Formats: sequence, C-alpha cells, structure tokens
Amino acid sequence: MGCGFARAMNIPQTDKLVWELVTSLHAKSSTLKEEVKNRLLKESGIKIRTNAEIRALQAKIRRLQKSYGSMSETLGNLEANKLIGKINDVSYDTTVQRIRDELGNIETELASARLELAGTAESRKWVNWLKAFGDEVEKLDALTDEQKKEYIGGLVKRIDVLYESENREHHLTLTMHLPIVNDGIKKLRSGREGREYEVTPGTDKISLVSKKKDARG
Repeated sequence: MGCGFARAMNIPQTDKLVWELVTSLHAKSSTLKEEVKNRLLKESGIKIRTNAEIRALQAKIRRLQKSYGSMSETLGNLEANKLIGKINDVSYDTTVQRIRDELGNIETELASARLELAGTAESRKWVNWLKAFGDEVEKLDALTDEQKKEYIGGLVKRIDVLYESENREHHLTLTMHLPIVNDGIKKLRSGREGREYEVTPGTDKISLVSKKKDARG
C-alpha cells in the first residue's frame, strides 16, 4: 500500500526480507510463546498454578498441620484429665468424639492439599511448551508458498511501502496484528518454587528496506 513504483520493486528479494523479518519476530516473541503455552494447557486439560497460588497452598498445608498438632495435644490433655478424675465420662466421651471428627476432617484436607501440590509440580514438568514453540518455529520454512502467505496474513495486518528515490530504495513498514515487536517478560518474583512473571507488550510496527531492482542495484 502507498507506493506507485511496485513494478520497480525487487519482489523476490522483498518477499524474502519480509519472511525472514516476520519469522524472526515470531521466534523472539514472548507474546506468541505464551499463546502456545496456554493452548497446550487447554488441549491437555492441565491447570498450571501461579507461584502465588502455590504459596497459598503451602500456607494452607502448614495451617492444617498446626491445627492437627493442636487438636492432638488437646486430645492428650483430655485423656490425662480423665485418668486423674478431673472430667466425667459423659463430658469426656462427647468432647473426644468431636475432636476425633475434626482430626479426621483435617487429615482429609491435608491429603487433598498435598496431592494438589504434588500434581502441580508434575504438571510443570510435563508441559514442555518451550520445546513445542521451538518446533513450530522450525517448521515454518517447510510451508508451501500458499501456506506462507496465510501465515504472514495471520501476523501482519498491513504493509505500507514508500519509495525513496535518492537512494533508490523501498521502505516497508509492517503493522502487526499483535504488539510482538520487542515484547518481553517482566519478572514479578522468584523463589525455590519457580518464578512468577507477566508478558509485557511491545509495539505493532517494524520497518525494513528493499533495494530497487535494476542494473544499478
């Protein structure tokens, strides 16, 4: 769009430049990597918890363990009081049953939380989404011309061309559908459990230069 010198453009050279630029952006894009990860998770039915969710789960386990210890201590004190005659049988039986019921509930919650935490760790190991992303990028050059055209159309919204007569060059500005130019990752926090991050958007425009096709280059 925007150029009246299309016939003077070196089309094969320009196509190659555009292809190399777009695939390079794809390979570096944190936004597109995140899309691949989310797609794989959806397809596999796996929920990857954030580090904040993992920390909350670990805190829940510690809280349940503390409650279990406190309840067990209370049960021991009751048994001691019964032995020395400080509590009657009726009160003892009623209170002990309540405590044992609560201990059973805590044990169930603890087992569930521990399984959930173990499952989270296994899920993180299972989803090798970076490899899947790399495989997708490597396969791009094997696409047919028609498939390459569709691929470019999926990432590039428009290409504006301006002919610069003094240097006999075509200046192309590519506008992408997504802000993947110089996007990146912002680390929020990290620790033994892994790291928490967010994808930071880049811009949606990038430029390149194609030399005019003629004997003068």
